[in-house]
Amino acid sequence: MDSLVLVASSVEPIRSRLRRGVAETFAVREVTHRAALVRSMANLKPDVLLLDLSLPRLGGLKSIPAIQRLNSRTHVVVLTRKLDEREGMFALKAGARGYCRSNIAPALLKRAVERIQDGEIWAGRKLVSSFLDELASIMARRQPGMRAESARRWDQLSLRQRETARLVGGGASNREIATRLKITEKAVKAHLTAIFRKLGLARRLQVALFVAENARAFRS
Repeated sequence: MDSLVLVASSVEPIRSRLRRGVAETFAVREVTHRAALVRSMANLKPDVLLLDLSLPRLGGLKSIPAIQRLNSRTHVVVLTRKLDEREGMFALKAGARGYCRSNIAPALLKRAVERIQDGEIWAGRKLVSSFLDELASIMARRQPGMRAESARRWDQLSLRQRETARLVGGGASNREIATRLKITEKAVKAHLTAIFRKLGLARRLQVALFVAENARAFRS
């Protein structure tokens, strides 16, 4: 079954642009106001939500946690007319997996949704880096006794797996990792599978946080 993408915007040109970006690959449904969004999140359980912040009665960024709670498995992508680092940071902290312009090119949107489906975050590199650094700092304060266990798990990784993990921590995509390490994307996916197993993690974001949290400790 095709993954379902829910487009939430009251602006027809925006919906049309977003629809063109994902319709060839994903099933698409559209809503134009908050009430319909709430119903669709609960009933359709979309894999990805493309959420236009200008949606009537949405309530802006502060509504994201409530929308996310309607279906915790939905990957939320926040769309805005003008990118703002503080707004983007708030969106990611609230649980969004992507933050981009509402006039994003259809081809780029398709790539964004595919990467988010693969567990990546889609946002500016600087924003992603700041987000991971802040989360890692919070985790380090909350779990000061986990260093030895983290080191033990890190030592189980091969050299190439460590290189891959570090690049994930820097926000690199599978394609970028393959280019940097001069290997195939299939090999990257194999390394990620091994990394998840050895570190006891399930998602790419968790690997990025693990690397960011322990960056100083893991020199080799």
